[in-house]
Amino acid sequence: MGVSIRMFWVLGDLMSWLAPRVDVYLGGFCKTLSTGRLYRLPSSPCVLAQLFPFLSDRVRCVLSCLVVSLNSMKGEGLDCPRTASDFQTKVLQGVADDCLRVGAWTLETKAPSWTEFFRVKGVDYRGEEVQTAQVMTWENVSPTLPPEVGSVPLLEVVEPGSRHYVENFKEYLLDEQDQEAVKPPRVLVPPESWGEFCTQLLRLGVFSRVHEDDLYRVWGQPVLNGLFGVSKHEFVGSVEIMRVIMNMTPVNAVFRSFEGNISTLPSWVGMSPLQIQLHEELVLSSEDVKAFFYIFRVPPSWHRFLAFNRPLPEHLGGDRAGRWYPCSAVLSMGF
Repeated sequence: MGVSIRMFWVLGDLMSWLAPRVDVYLGGFCKTLSTGRLYRLPSSPCVLAQLFPFLSDRVRCVLSCLVVSLNSMKGEGLDCPRTASDFQTKVLQGVADDCLRVGAWTLETKAPSWTEFFRVKGVDYRGEEVQTAQVMTWENVSPTLPPEVGSVPLLEVVEPGSRHYVENFKEYLLDEQDQEAVKPPRVLVPPESWGEFCTQLLRLGVFSRVHEDDLYRVWGQPVLNGLFGVSKHEFVGSVEIMRVIMNMTPVNAVFRSFEGNISTLPSWVGMSPLQIQLHEELVLSSEDVKAFFYIFRVPPSWHRFLAFNRPLPEHLGGDRAGRWYPCSAVLSMGF
């Protein structure tokens, strides 16, 4: 049965709890004097009650905490003005309208299943949501890997600086004393599904193979990487669809990264202090290029560094005696 939650009540309860605590949390950190113009805005519930007697106590509490936040962002202190200018009143009216609008939102949702949630999601050290690594089979990943994977030779699309990195990958190894022998991460494919999984990825060109004697080694330990799936929250019939994720932590621990100009590009993070008014619209556009990072085929000289932590079934090996390992034949995510 669906449960209707009025966001107005939830947010109001949160702000009621927060209101008497903001002085303790923020009072000692302001170093900027008031400008005497728009800021500092009055945040006192008493002043706001005089200005907006038609607002409920809960909405005024939300408005009060929002104004405290705006003052703090501007670098103002918490000493509250007892009056408001005409200009401040007009600004506060606009903010109050937003509080009323948000307070009227409703959300229809089912009661959460935390067991199911944490099966596919977790939280990283910064508190951000991340997908959880899951066991995968060929059935799980086949819909996400179109025939075009591995179809574009990487050397044909890179320019001079990047081309040198691609052609001379080994030159970007860290000095031997700086290389770290990382414990090989797991390959999350069931043993009984491993043969079909490797057969299909070799056929598509996502995998190639490398002999155990050719693997790159750090302090005698071969550099072997991991594989796992993450959910796309989609299903084909009863089969859950997943992305193939290559855990290249071991190889990243022995190579210098090559960022080029990527680190200087603007990001959405810079747009966070953004408010859309009722008469405005924000239009965002992007394209999700399916399997984009697996489109580009890397040179064979890379293969010895990109092997995965489980040998191929014997019938998929090469013409040399010994164990053969699957390796990534495509540019993995992160490069």
